[in-house]
Amino acid sequence: MTDWGLLGEVLANKSSDRDRANVKDLVTHARSLLKLIRETFPRYTMHDEQHAENVIALMGRLAAPRIEQMSGLEAALLILAAYFHDAGMAYRADEIASIPDEEEFQRFLDRHDDAVVATQQNGGVPPGAVVEQYCRERHAERVRVHLDRCDRTMLRWDGKPIIDQLELVCRSHNEGAAALHEPRFRTDFLYQADLRFCAIMLRLADILDLDDTRSPKVIYEHLGLAEHTTPEVAASDREWNKHLIARGFEFPRTPAANYSLQFTAESEDPGNEHRLRAFLRVIEEELQRCRSVADICDERWRGLPLPAQIDESGISSRGYRYGEFRFELDRSAVLNLFTGEQLYDDPYAFIRELLQNALDAIRAREHLYEHRSDGVHVRGWKDDGGYLWLRVDDDGIGMDEATLRKFFLRIGRSYYHSTEFQATLARSGRADQPFGVIGRFGIGVLSCFVVGDQVELSSRPVSGGKAVRLSIKRQDDYFVLQDQDMAGRPMPGPATAEPAFPRAPGTRIAVRVDPNHVELDLDGLLAKVPTYLFAPPVPVLVNDRAVDRATRQLVAEPLIAQPLITDLHLERHGKVRIAAVPLNLTRDGECPDVSGQLLLYIALPPDDAGQGEERSFYSLDRPDEFELPAGSADHLVLTFYKGRRRRAHSQIQLSALPGGAQASAFLAHGSQWGFNGIALPAMTDERGLESEGVAAMVLGCLSLSGDLRPDLTVSRSTVRYLPFPVHSALQLATRRALRKAVTGRTEITDRYTFRQLRLTNLAPVEPFVMSTFRADRLLCGGSWCAEKMQGLGGVSIEDLHERARNGIKSQVFHFPRDPRQLADRVSFAFDDAIMAALLHLFVDTECVIIGSHVNLVVKTDATPHRPEGADLFAPMFSAPFPDNVSLARAGGIMNADHPLTKWLLDNAHALAEHLPALFQRVLRPANFVDAAEWDLALKRVSDSGRVPAPPLAAYVRQDENGWWWSR
Repeated sequence: MTDWGLLGEVLANKSSDRDRANVKDLVTHARSLLKLIRETFPRYTMHDEQHAENVIALMGRLAAPRIEQMSGLEAALLILAAYFHDAGMAYRADEIASIPDEEEFQRFLDRHDDAVVATQQNGGVPPGAVVEQYCRERHAERVRVHLDRCDRTMLRWDGKPIIDQLELVCRSHNEGAAALHEPRFRTDFLYQADLRFCAIMLRLADILDLDDTRSPKVIYEHLGLAEHTTPEVAASDREWNKHLIARGFEFPRTPAANYSLQFTAESEDPGNEHRLRAFLRVIEEELQRCRSVADICDERWRGLPLPAQIDESGISSRGYRYGEFRFELDRSAVLNLFTGEQLYDDPYAFIRELLQNALDAIRAREHLYEHRSDGVHVRGWKDDGGYLWLRVDDDGIGMDEATLRKFFLRIGRSYYHSTEFQATLARSGRADQPFGVIGRFGIGVLSCFVVGDQVELSSRPVSGGKAVRLSIKRQDDYFVLQDQDMAGRPMPGPATAEPAFPRAPGTRIAVRVDPNHVELDLDGLLAKVPTYLFAPPVPVLVNDRAVDRATRQLVAEPLIAQPLITDLHLERHGKVRIAAVPLNLTRDGECPDVSGQLLLYIALPPDDAGQGEERSFYSLDRPDEFELPAGSADHLVLTFYKGRRRRAHSQIQLSALPGGAQASAFLAHGSQWGFNGIALPAMTDERGLESEGVAAMVLGCLSLSGDLRPDLTVSRSTVRYLPFPVHSALQLATRRALRKAVTGRTEITDRYTFRQLRLTNLAPVEPFVMSTFRADRLLCGGSWCAEKMQGLGGVSIEDLHERARNGIKSQVFHFPRDPRQLADRVSFAFDDAIMAALLHLFVDTECVIIGSHVNLVVKTDATPHRPEGADLFAPMFSAPFPDNVSLARAGGIMNADHPLTKWLLDNAHALAEHLPALFQRVLRPANFVDAAEWDLALKRVSDSGRVPAPPLAAYVRQDENGWWWSR
């Protein structure tokens, strides 16, 4: 029995032959289970026989000072626990397959928001990472499953059953140390065994097994964990590396009370060392907890010398100096930054933030629970002390203490972008329905202190938790938090103090204005409220007066009923015909998250326009600032061109055009668009729609909702850019409304061709890769497939499919764009982008070479299959080149069947993680770099050793056309 060290010696000397044989037989069975763990969860660090042997050896070292006190039964329980404590992770294939149907798995999902979200995003099927998480969490309690499968006659000591006690000790290693205080851990089992002592030994030995024997390097390299192909593999890689650099603990020869363990490790990577040292601190905390439990063990073990701390001086750092270097934040300076004028240039911005929070909370409740809201109530008053107050009340989802602490009071965290909220959406069955909010940074409450010195909050969650009451004063370093079980402070109100806690779900926030801000008055505060609103989805009342109707009416009612043409007689131009086309996005856009009313003015070409270079045309535009005389803000500028030279221009009053008076109302409002009920800053570019070099002018308003969120600066004062899904929705809604408006109006369509529609030059800044386009629900859902595209020869994706079914070969015009240059583009070529994405997602294409030209043609009507790595590249990065296996690149398109392209797509995620600069600058835009630069990049990839080396066929030569061929 010396194989088990000191414990083996105790077992040999203090047990019967029958009991020793039972232990040996049970260990043999356990070894087969531990091998099954390795087969089921190969990426885990080793939970095998080696780990069990390590744990037994460590138990012996820990108990050594009093090993003579140990009974045979204690030695048997410890040896068996070392082998069985991880056995719950042993699953047969059929057991893994049945996990989603287990009731316990459903309870697991109830406890883990991240697992709910991952399962929902995987089509309702739990992904492998979630299954592994579940198995690992439950493995200790599942030990009983395997114990019950053993021969019960072996789970005895002196003929008495020990299965329950062995299970108890095994399960305890996955419980908190506080559980060991419970009476179920008897110290006198059969008057031979202290179960509490056994539990302490198991949990300490288990956590102290930290060395490279648990992570053999040959297995690590075989698993390819360094490639980080998924987040789960990356996590396993970090865990393995923690063990790979560890050399284990050394015990003192004669341990005294609270002795130190010396730890040795050799690190060549600061990240690995940082994670290792962090884990050592976790071990120290566990040592402290277990020492307190040891004081209530059986008197034999009371006062047993146990380790109290870890000596880390044996950790060597090769090639760097390790230190806990990190950024430190000055709390006072940061608060001054976020509550001062450096961030918010508008002192009234807190009103917008409170309105936004209220509308988001109401929309969330309506989205989740189909609630019909009474709206937002804003109240302002002056109290008896002369202080100004503004309060915003909503009947939204409300907050409990956990939400308040985790999100409201934590700067930089937004509840609506959290895993918790995403899990709530998934559980409600509405995760696939878009829900977006303006807030992203979790700093809105700080805006209250730009002009306020006190904030009072009261909230009741719709989920049924306790109502909360919060008081914050700017000058204090503490907050006052109460719940409904306490006598809460009354809530400030316009007439008298009100109850501390709301009776119904919702939130009330009151801000007291700092008296030093003498420039603010009550009327000014209340007058600001409607300026921050734009077609809110629910009523908004200020001191019981509705203030939301004006913009809601602008969005709902067309400016004119139908297209009209007006003849103007201008001194410099003579007769000019202006067409006014109403675009009713609310009714005709067919995009539920886009509504609004636009009015498109088109200066129709003159009758003698001519052709070619000498043709004549007009353009319409808003006047530049230097062109604006007093009172001309409601004018348009008409410019006459002949032969592309400007010949004359005039100003036209909007009132002279159909719908002009209504259009002037839009301009007078201040904001012409909004998102989820909040007015947005003006677009930086308002030129409007353009087509074929002939500019038209569009005026009106747009209301966006759902998740069509423009990206704003932190202070929300400027629109940074429009994400691609916003462009897509605006373009689709505008095209559909325009098509319906001009159908049958030949007097307009015969003289004006609508092609490139451009509402704004606020181009997306996301990478020009397929993962960006996959965020567009309209695109991926096929809504664009019926739209006719100029680059497709005036047909749609559906038309291409129909032609392919009829055996007709269609050629499409796709001109790949260098993704590195798109960030510098002056305007966003939306048609090029959407067409490339449509081809990538829905059209089975191939490249046909005719002479020195590459033609992209439709092959079949099937949906194309793209490898996962293709999402990290531009749409249509590659396509097959039939009968040209040695051709790697031509016409800016990579050959999908060439070894170079296959290697690149197969290893895209690993390349992006381990060699990000090389990937972004050379590998991702491979269809635009030259061969010399490419070959140099491949050599750097090979030299790095971080990803699989490229095959020899990936090295290419370049011909005079810029085409790549295998060497």
